Amino acid sequence: MTTFLSLAISDTMFIDGECRRETITPADVPAALDAGAQRALNPSHITTIDLIHRKFGLSLPVPDKAPKIVLRPGDTLIVVQANLPRLAEGQVHSDETVAHASIRFSRWTVQDHMVNDVHE
Repeated sequence: MTTFLSLAISDTMFIDGECRRETITPADVPAALDAGAQRALNPSHITTIDLIHRKFGLSLPVPDKAPKIVLRPGDTLIVVQANLPRLAEGQVHSDETVAHASIRFSRWTVQDHMVNDVHE
């Protein structure tokens, strides 16, 4: 059973089966990171990762390239979903944008019949 942390969820992460989604709080994320959650972040989302750090103090190292995740029974995916305006490359969100950013935290737990693999 593996826990992953991502900024998005994609249908390609799932093979087949059922999962449970629950809303969590930003305070739930550090415990998952401390317990060894694998970061499945896309380096093209560096501005969003920076915003999450600035707003919540969460340190999320950025990989050189985004891994591909496929989930198996018992795996968990923590999704930090930010609703932000798109920026041009090299721009940074303003402090006002950070303060008012709508960010949702959720935990998806795979219930059955799914396969897990991470390809970098």
